[in-house]
Amino acid sequence: MTEPLVSVIVPAFNCAAFIRQSIDSVLRQDYAPLEVLVVDDGSTDDTVKILGEYGDRIKVLHQANGGPAAARNRAVRAARGEYLAFVDGDDLWLPGHTNALMSYAIAHPEVKVVFADWLVWPADADGGYSPLQLPSVAAQPEVDPGAGEGLYGRLLFDSVIHIIASLIHRSAYEAVGGFDESLRTGSDYDFWLRVSRKFSAVKLRAPVAVYRQNPASVTNTVRAENNPYRLLKRAIDTYGLSDGAGHRADAALVQRRLAELAFAHGYRHFWRGDLRIATSSFRQALDHHTWHLKAAAYLAACFFKRLTGVPTGGAPGA
Repeated sequence: MTEPLVSVIVPAFNCAAFIRQSIDSVLRQDYAPLEVLVVDDGSTDDTVKILGEYGDRIKVLHQANGGPAAARNRAVRAARGEYLAFVDGDDLWLPGHTNALMSYAIAHPEVKVVFADWLVWPADADGGYSPLQLPSVAAQPEVDPGAGEGLYGRLLFDSVIHIIASLIHRSAYEAVGGFDESLRTGSDYDFWLRVSRKFSAVKLRAPVAVYRQNPASVTNTVRAENNPYRLLKRAIDTYGLSDGAGHRADAALVQRRLAELAFAHGYRHFWRGDLRIATSSFRQALDHHTWHLKAAAYLAACFFKRLTGVPTGGAPGA
């Protein structure tokens, strides 16, 4: 019997330094059939040249820079697979990634979302990356019991699913309308929040991918908008704190989570010298948690700097 086709979605923007490692980690998977769709998201480096070296082993799509959400949606529209899997142009899959996830999905067709753990590859002090030994994934990792239950409530506190360590049936992707292209960052978090309202998920107890901590990535770009806060607030306003299956998140803890997201955003902008955004963010933090002492202290510092004109220096270690 022919196994279901898996479409691998790879958004790539200026990933020339890492894209070979990412694609090679996919092409070395022992699962078949598998198709690889790479979306060049308006790259200005050698990304396109490198992609051309793979010939017909991958399908390359091109678009003006629109962000990861638009790139992923573009690839899915061109994909033929029953299942969708994702890896970014600077991250890696471990050997056995797809076979492990698909083995469970095939054996349990009622489950539309399967995810697992991931490893983090930090940059060295000089910005490079030390050699990494890639462990192979067991063909059938054990299930993490209960990790997929109450997923919506768990997502209110942390983005517990990483896009590169997940597998989703196309029907689930289509049911939620794909990724929100208005979001330059946080679109995967928003996607999983919406998916968790409609579908259950199963987590496998094994790392299957490697997330590269790339200082130049879109995720690490400091932006005016606080998308993690915005998305969490939108989800709560839309769906509330319950998942409809009897699981309800603690309201006070959710408020503290919102306060921390607001404070973190204000903190970054305070040390960048943007007192307008910092002030607004610290006020948001206090709205959610009146006794957030750090937010109160930094809000006072914002007023002091505005009154005195004292410049903001570099951020201390957080």
